[in-house]
Amino acid sequence: MASERSVVLDRVLRYRTSLTLIVVTVATLVLAILVYPDTSSTATPQPYSVIVNAQPSSPPFVYRSVAVHLERAAGTSDAYVLVATITGTGNPSGAVVTVRLPKGATVRCKDDGQSCTTSSVGGVPSVTFGCFTAFLAPCLGFSASKPLRFTAAIDGVLLGWSTTNVSAIAQLPSVDTASAPGATANACGAACPADMAFTVIYDVPDGGYDWANGPPPLHDSPLTWRGALAGWSAIVITGTNNDAASSVADDQFYAAALLGIAGGALIGSIQEFMDTEADAREEESTEHDTSAAPAV
Repeated sequence: MASERSVVLDRVLRYRTSLTLIVVTVATLVLAILVYPDTSSTATPQPYSVIVNAQPSSPPFVYRSVAVHLERAAGTSDAYVLVATITGTGNPSGAVVTVRLPKGATVRCKDDGQSCTTSSVGGVPSVTFGCFTAFLAPCLGFSASKPLRFTAAIDGVLLGWSTTNVSAIAQLPSVDTASAPGATANACGAACPADMAFTVIYDVPDGGYDWANGPPPLHDSPLTWRGALAGWSAIVITGTNNDAASSVADDQFYAAALLGIAGGALIGSIQEFMDTEADAREEESTEHDTSAAPAV
């Protein structure tokens, strides 16, 4: 047993430099993996649309503004609370707003059939908000200082925005006032004046993004875009956190340097092992020649 231990110890001592370089290689590789930043790409949210309609009411309802607010449920990537807020003058029963969602979305109304209805045409789901029944809580006490506010839950699709620590993508909806998807709703017409405001709000924490390819947000937290309904258009806007991007570039450089060190250590370990093997064979050959020499 002692002899075997002696042989093992002798081998460890003989190849200690090579073994040390292997340990350095493994440790450096692990460190490079830990340092390398997350460079996953930002997913593009699916498009959706908002349809602003009117239905007969007395006095006629005239919109001042419509706002769509999306808040993502905590700990999820595809579950949202949708809040539609409407301001205007006249009888609130004349206001009808529909949000048409991507295929695959599931939508649930808080007050199904009263202030909110859902439907699906050709596999495209939608949710419609309005004062469909008298004395509804969202419609009672409506005034210039108390807007209509309707709520629905949506899940199953990536909607509105997507972010990483470096980049962000925001999908602004299209707005339609000409079509009338409901049996009782009409095209908006005079109920939608040219200067009425449309607002989109996404509950995204302030990521310090610089936005391009479209209008910059009015506010960064939550992300807020506001404009005249007449000039609104659907658009995908991209954002970049330049500080985070610079940090990622630095981390990539450090990871590459560590990989270079690991590669050098691995090559050195192999070379050291080969040199040690060559020296061992030379020693064995010398010992064999000495023992085989005739005594004088």
